[in-house]
Amino acid sequence: MALDLKSPSAQTSFSKKLVKWADVLIVNTPHPARARLKLEYQDVVRWNPRLIYADISGFGDKGPDANLPGFDITSYWARSGLLSMTRDAGAPPTWPVAGSGDNATAVGALFRDRHCPISSRAHGRGAHVTTSLLAEGVWVRQRLDPGRAVRCEKFFGLHDRKNPANAAMKRLSRQG
Repeated sequence: MALDLKSPSAQTSFSKKLVKWADVLIVNTPHPARARLKLEYQDVVRWNPRLIYADISGFGDKGPDANLPGFDITSYWARSGLLSMTRDAGAPPTWPVAGSGDNATAVGALFRDRHCPISSRAHGRGAHVTTSLLAEGVWVRQRLDPGRAVRCEKFFGLHDRKNPANAAMKRLSRQG
């Protein structure tokens, strides 16, 4: 189904039928567009107070980039620092698998949705859960070495694919 939410008739169908019926609404458009389309949390919760509103953005709700659109490669990979971890010494970063940050962020949103306060659901109230491509990228990066993250130390140095530290990778690099 496709709806042009700029159309008043589509807005009516969306609000009166879909949102009232839904348990979860996932919104991933930039905040200025949401405001114009009346898709912010405070707008849609009026239509369905038990709705779980999953808010996904590129850079989060606050800060200088909050209203900018976010993309997998820019928000998740580059801004979080994950992209710098894919390169060899003296070489540019490796281009990651397309959409991999989008998928990880969707899983983060799903986790937040599934763990909404139980009391809210038990009493028929919804919740506003939020994440961003940047937040999920930073979470993944700091999970790679939480001790270093806590101590504000540098992460892994650049790796050398011709002389990998992992024994399994050494074997693969000789074959390739």
